[in-house]
Amino acid sequence: MGEKRGLGPACGFFQPGSAQVSIANGDGFMNYWVLSAGVVQLVLCGIHFFAGGAEFRRLRPGPARADAGKAFDYWLTGHGVFHMVSADLLLGAVFRLLMGAKIMGFHFWLILFIALLHAFYALFWLGTLFFSRAGWADYFQAQPQWLAFLLVCALLLAGVWMNG
Repeated sequence: MGEKRGLGPACGFFQPGSAQVSIANGDGFMNYWVLSAGVVQLVLCGIHFFAGGAEFRRLRPGPARADAGKAFDYWLTGHGVFHMVSADLLLGAVFRLLMGAKIMGFHFWLILFIALLHAFYALFWLGTLFFSRAGWADYFQAQPQWLAFLLVCALLLAGVWMNG
């Protein structure tokens, strides 16, 4: 009949060398570029979560009260977004580690999407610095998140190139 699609074992999602793994090399060796991107991102996730989390907690305004204005509301929204980024960093790192170690099949389009996502993170971060008039020279080096995003993007693109 027809080909099964989905995320289960029947579709080959967790089977290296399956038909769904469009550019996987047949040597069975790990893709060290993608694995390196996963390790770098896992380290970045730890730095983000522990160092950034402590910094964010220090910025917390007083308790939510009617007379406190919107400061707490804005801080709470930012804190929620901070943890969404934590989840994004952690899940991305885990999937890259699984694909790089060939525990999960290598997927060209997923890796390319994640690489482009990180390139756009870098561009939007630099755009935020520029359009916020934050003092380009002060924040360009003091907050090098953009550089970390480009490093992960470059490692992933090298992994795609070397795997093809």
